[in-house]
Amino acid sequence: MQPEAVRKWLDGAVPAETVLVAVEEEMLGQFSNEVLRLRLRWSPDDSGAPETLIVKRRIPGREAPASEAFAQEARVLGELAATAPVLAPRVHAVSDDLLVMEELVGLSHFDFVAGASDEHVDAGLRALGRFHAHGLGIVQPSWLPSFSEAGEQLRIASAFRQVWNDHRTSIEALVPTGFAALADTWAEREIGPLAGATDPQTVLHGDAHGENLPMSAAGIAFLDWAGARHGAPAFDVAVFLGMSLPKARRRTLERSSVRAHSEAWLAAGGTPLVDPWQSYARALLLRAFHLISQVRDPALLGNPGFALVVGRCAQAALDHVVDTELG
Repeated sequence: MQPEAVRKWLDGAVPAETVLVAVEEEMLGQFSNEVLRLRLRWSPDDSGAPETLIVKRRIPGREAPASEAFAQEARVLGELAATAPVLAPRVHAVSDDLLVMEELVGLSHFDFVAGASDEHVDAGLRALGRFHAHGLGIVQPSWLPSFSEAGEQLRIASAFRQVWNDHRTSIEALVPTGFAALADTWAEREIGPLAGATDPQTVLHGDAHGENLPMSAAGIAFLDWAGARHGAPAFDVAVFLGMSLPKARRRTLERSSVRAHSEAWLAAGGTPLVDPWQSYARALLLRAFHLISQVRDPALLGNPGFALVVGRCAQAALDHVVDTELG
């Protein structure tokens, strides 16, 4: 990251007499994008200018759909997350290839392999319940994709079929036995019945796993809003439980976790859900197919982190296919 670029983004945000002396990069993650922490040194060092920034940067050659552009993520953070009862970062600057944000300090490290602690699961699901209830009062912005819209369903279904057809052998190596038959069935069907169109529709984080909803002293933080959507709240529940927990612990905790979300949702003003458990079961299938549909770069199939989460989501879908009453 060139210091000149950082100076440009912070132009007007620091006193004119403040000079940026040095920038140090620290790579925090490299999945769909690169995420870096920039440590900034200023002169004078007591100027009040930010000491750190978080930067999301496009991986060269990897494209994202329009719905996951940095400009859209910045808009979600500025117009939706900023007014919600959640801890979320402020955006400093945005371009086609970069998103520059404040760093939220004091976040707990999340270990995908070990999975979320019981405390993290309960706090995360209750935070989601409150966030979803708040989202009921927001009229869906025209620029925010919705799982209930036919066009978005067609886009996901078409992408899933394409990826499944092109990379079936590689994906089968990552998922449990039995998932291939389920995927074959849904490759010939529409995903609309999985989207929970009869449930209350609200603002969704869209990628609400434990790393994106870490714990902090101030409560659960909400990071990485690139996948924000409008839809049934069960989708975020499915993402958190399906991706953040090893199989055995998910099976142990999911009933109480679905209840925890429903309790928080209702306490915060959410409307009664007809059958939260079945909505969760449907959403687990949608999460598995949606995750596979996002494999735009075949190299992702060789990423150990992706292998872990797609295997977990596929297993969760298999565990609940009967509960959907659609299998």
